[in-house]
Amino acid sequence: MSRVNESVFRYLGRCALFLILFFSPLSLQADISLQYIASWGGDGDNEIRLNRPQALSITPSGRIYIADTGNHQILMLDARGKVLSRVGGLGWGKDQFDSPVAVDASNGLDVFVADYNNRRVLRYDKDLHFIASLQRQETWPEDFDLGFPVDVAISPQGELYCIDGENNRVLKFDMEGNPLFILGDFDAGEGRLIEPSSLLMRPDRSLWVPDKGTGSVAVFDEYGNFSHHWFGHSGMVPGLFANCDAWGIAILTQNPFQMVFMDQSEATLQRLDLAEIPMPSLKNPVSMAYYKSRLYILDQASGQIHVLTVQRTR
Repeated sequence: MSRVNESVFRYLGRCALFLILFFSPLSLQADISLQYIASWGGDGDNEIRLNRPQALSITPSGRIYIADTGNHQILMLDARGKVLSRVGGLGWGKDQFDSPVAVDASNGLDVFVADYNNRRVLRYDKDLHFIASLQRQETWPEDFDLGFPVDVAISPQGELYCIDGENNRVLKFDMEGNPLFILGDFDAGEGRLIEPSSLLMRPDRSLWVPDKGTGSVAVFDEYGNFSHHWFGHSGMVPGLFANCDAWGIAILTQNPFQMVFMDQSEATLQRLDLAEIPMPSLKNPVSMAYYKSRLYILDQASGQIHVLTVQRTR
């Protein structure tokens, strides 16, 4: 081989190596960091006195709603943690709850609450004015029973998904509260759910259902068809999941507490150990939400909401 041809091949080889490294999954690695800002609630906070809270949700405008389970109420906060309104109290009435365990206000118009022991889902407007109650009706199909709702999620079309904790499946309702179909029931084959724990509505309209029973996330399309199981890495299920705008997903793993960021293709961007971040120690984080480069983590044991900024350099 002539020296000219050898030089050409070497040049082409370097170009090929550059392209492989540039477009490989490693190039997806991003420099992401977390910085602690503040904590709300807990001892010494007379305005936010939470008792075994289990869920929080944030609207596109930054309002924060908290399911304060032990106090049987829903709180509405602004982006700085100031309480704007609250509704609740133990009971069966339209503005009462018996252990509200989940809330979804992500569409900015409605607030859906999983009222666990009352076996119903309550719908409010964004100012916490009652709209409707969703519970078992005689006109529903015989197998469409809402037993002990565990979590709720609103689709971009305003349809409602709800985990039926008694039967370990997911129910879907239309905008008017009419039954549509069941996901993950006992006869769903590979898509059967064993112990679904939460719901995550993805930007592509797919539904992610973390399942403690299988240690995976069951993925369904918007029509209720089972797509696949996503197992992730050790500790991700059970874990807390949050959409991070259009760029990815944040997952808070257990034992140890780590924050894992993934892009929309489910490739890992960054894994951070929360023990290395100067912030109050997490004890029992139960819910998480993302809004404008901030992560809000609800800790049930301390009754606090911890706020962190997400900084991305690329």
